[in-house]
Amino acid sequence: ESRRAEALQSLALDPGLHQMLPRLATFIAEGVRVNVVQHNLAILIYLMRMVKSLLENQSLILEKYLHELIPAVATCIVSRQLCSRPDHDNHWALRDFASRMMAAICKNFHTSTNNIQTRVTKIFSDALKSDKNPLVAYYGAIAGLQELGPEVIKVFILPNISILAEKIDAALDPNNATVSSVEKNAAQQIRTLLVKSVSPVLKAMRDPPDNIEEYKKEFGSLGAPLHSGVEKARRQSGNKPSGGGSSSGSSRSSSQQHGPLSAPRPPQPQKVFNMRVIQEATHQPVRVEPPVAAPPPLPPPQVVSSPLVRTVVLNADGSMPSNQQSSSRSRSHHF
Repeated sequence: ESRRAEALQSLALDPGLHQMLPRLATFIAEGVRVNVVQHNLAILIYLMRMVKSLLENQSLILEKYLHELIPAVATCIVSRQLCSRPDHDNHWALRDFASRMMAAICKNFHTSTNNIQTRVTKIFSDALKSDKNPLVAYYGAIAGLQELGPEVIKVFILPNISILAEKIDAALDPNNATVSSVEKNAAQQIRTLLVKSVSPVLKAMRDPPDNIEEYKKEFGSLGAPLHSGVEKARRQSGNKPSGGGSSSGSSRSSSQQHGPLSAPRPPQPQKVFNMRVIQEATHQPVRVEPPVAAPPPLPPPQVVSSPLVRTVVLNADGSMPSNQQSSSRSRSHHF
């Protein structure tokens, strides 16, 4: 087992497997073809794990080898018998695992040129519509389709639920002694898978309340399990399973309780904008400026005495005194 784990890890991480890739693809295709005939479930599981490792290796280019890988994976999904003891061995896990691998191939390699998902969907749809296939093949077809998304479930599974319900009822009929234990087990597995995969889709498609009688009328014996699955999905998502107008009723009761004046006013862009600006401004740190000291008082002007400056006192009529005139004459004569 440890060597197998190392080999699978090498397939997923080794970047130098380009030259071995053709032989690996042929090995997987031939291995599935041989071991399906021999009903060797363990080898088929390891071959699908090899496909998973190759898909995880980002350095490999698998487009050239999808014509070998896709039929091998599809065989592990819709084959009539994959193990020697189908009533005891868990071949359902292999079908589910291979369905996830097929969905990964469609997701990674589907283009408008090759139409891989369209072709794969047709394979599963044809297996689901065939009247000759056993219930185990129907299980594989449903598992493959539900991995491709809710839109595929709406188009290819929902219209066939009533037909599948009739086949499940025929397989689980206690008065029908011709049905094997494998078919009875397959019928129970199909019912569980349908409730698990279809209930979320019905929850998204239909508005509450969910009427169980409408479900029974549309989906037959699967109506009651699907109704329970949808109600469970609504509870898990937080929606009420019944009472369709809960949101509108709550709004009406709120308006009645608080009156028409409490209804919110229409938003005013300018006011909202101003409020936002104020809120942004409040996040700015407040800067406290230090107090500005008052300037010191100016000193009183100093009187500068100069020998050249002399105070002259005039007479009442504005004439210069005689002594001042004589002194001024002498100074002018002197200069």
